[in-house]
Amino acid sequence: KKEFFEGEMKQLKELIDFAKQLKSSDNKIDVLLNDILIPQIQENPKEKFIIFTEYRATQDFILKELSAHFGNESCEFICGSQSFKEREEAIYKFNSEANFLVSTEAGGEGINLQKHCHMMVNFDLPWNPMRMVQRIGRLYRYGQNRRVKVFNLQSPQTFDSAILDLMYQRIATVSRDMSTVGKEFREGLADEILGEISEAIDIQTL
Repeated sequence: KKEFFEGEMKQLKELIDFAKQLKSSDNKIDVLLNDILIPQIQENPKEKFIIFTEYRATQDFILKELSAHFGNESCEFICGSQSFKEREEAIYKFNSEANFLVSTEAGGEGINLQKHCHMMVNFDLPWNPMRMVQRIGRLYRYGQNRRVKVFNLQSPQTFDSAILDLMYQRIATVSRDMSTVGKEFREGLADEILGEISEAIDIQTL
């Protein structure tokens, strides 16, 4: 095929080779498996996790790694292309026998998992903090009788992460300052502020 510019094919090959190297040494999947999932499953073989990701390709990658470590029967998934029946079946299997439900943003709303699960992992962090609140709402709702635990994975070297860190630092400062006005610290105040911010600005454009 004809190149659009000189050396294009060489650069594409280098990028493909680089991507293969990154895939073979993915730090986030190592942390997910070795620091979060394996220790918890060793402690409680029936422990359940919902794992959120932004992308279908990442979802497939996570499912492949989970199946290799825990077996195919341990994993279910939810994505936007599923029918209602397929989604209901995945939720049923997760609630009854599987340890892991890997979901794209399609699972951020409309499913209730609080009776059987209290562990969540955000493999990818959404730009919009309200989407994070929606995700947590799958577990943190009426009927949940255990403490909800949420693990957020991020790469501290990325630009996205720097923006998120700055945003959360400022929210924490505002929350702390506002708590002095009412003479008590309200744990949910930061989440309320997040909601107000998400309505006031277009985080995606920012």
